[in-house]
Amino acid sequence: MSNSNSCFDGYSIDELSKTEKSTATSEDTGDSVEKNFHGELLEWINDTMCVVEFSYSETGGNYNHFIYLDLSGDSEMCNQVKNIELGTTLSISYSSSFVQDGEMYVFPLEISGDN
Repeated sequence: MSNSNSCFDGYSIDELSKTEKSTATSEDTGDSVEKNFHGELLEWINDTMCVVEFSYSETGGNYNHFIYLDLSGDSEMCNQVKNIELGTTLSISYSSSFVQDGEMYVFPLEISGDN
């Protein structure tokens, strides 16, 4: 609607609405093929999940810029990673992952510090 006193090019907001976007969730195909990538350990989200910034992969594949490592199924590996200093580049092997709300989650088989 037209409004000469508006700072929005002479218009006022008549109505606001919200549209929910559907979230595409994709799951692993279950091919059990081991994949590897390297990423910098950035932070812990909770007691069993941390986030890494993707660096590179020798095995190819599509990766998000940030990848969440779900360590809830392996307490020994979780404790091992907690002892690695933030900022360290990690080498991560996994065969299971999923994407939810645009974020990539992996369940590591093995993690080691590169430096």
